[in-house]
Amino acid sequence: MDKERDKFYVQGNEAFVAEDYAKAIDFYTQSLSQRSSPDPDVLISRCHAFIKAEKYKEAKSDADLVISLNPCDVKARLRCGIACFHMGKYKEAREAFSEGHKIDKNDSGFKQWIVWCDDKIKKIEQNHAENEPTSSPPLPSDSKKIDENSHSSESPKSPPVDDTPKITHGWYQTASSVVVEVRIKNLNGEDLKIEFRPTSFSIRARLPTGKDYFQEFNLFHPIISEESSYRITSNKVEITILKKQRGLIGQNWKDLVLIQLHLSLCPRK
Repeated sequence: MDKERDKFYVQGNEAFVAEDYAKAIDFYTQSLSQRSSPDPDVLISRCHAFIKAEKYKEAKSDADLVISLNPCDVKARLRCGIACFHMGKYKEAREAFSEGHKIDKNDSGFKQWIVWCDDKIKKIEQNHAENEPTSSPPLPSDSKKIDENSHSSESPKSPPVDDTPKITHGWYQTASSVVVEVRIKNLNGEDLKIEFRPTSFSIRARLPTGKDYFQEFNLFHPIISEESSYRITSNKVEITILKKQRGLIGQNWKDLVLIQLHLSLCPRK
């Protein structure tokens, strides 16, 4: 069973890297079906694929299950919050990010997400206050007419247009570094947050459209996080990450991201 789980899990991760999220979800689901109990690694990977496929309800379900298995899983808290945020459940998203920040106080990204949630909540409350009716409610005799005519008087509403551009990325390497190009145009530096860790880095940005963007890269090899850097151009963000093992034979990265993702654990007190 472990062999089958590894087979489908690896195929799922390969599909994810290829940005074929529907196929990745299918492989992760097959991997889970081979297990006698829920596997947190596979669940959190499928959760990430659901988010990329914009299936936020399913993503939250997977994140919630991982949290029930390990309340201190930072990735589950983060992805639960992201799923809730995209569903417009900003208070629930804020709670998830707050819990994640309690677990990992060194991850400043949670603070940024909390700020974005507070901004959304504030705007909703302001709009609600501005749209509060000041006139008296209709008399009982009139309410029936309003109900009967409400459907005919309103024209069908067009679905909202998603103006979020598709964000793609590419990468190349030298003997000492890996350069990742994230193709975001006209990005303001104040709206970008990149956090480097020894085995990963993450990008959080407020796009020119007003939409929020998040991407996490679990890297194929360790890096020197404190020496890594980035710069913004008119059409992309160029991120330079320094290899921890440089110039050695066989140290060319076979891929940008690591196939095997690890479960986050509670930090030691």
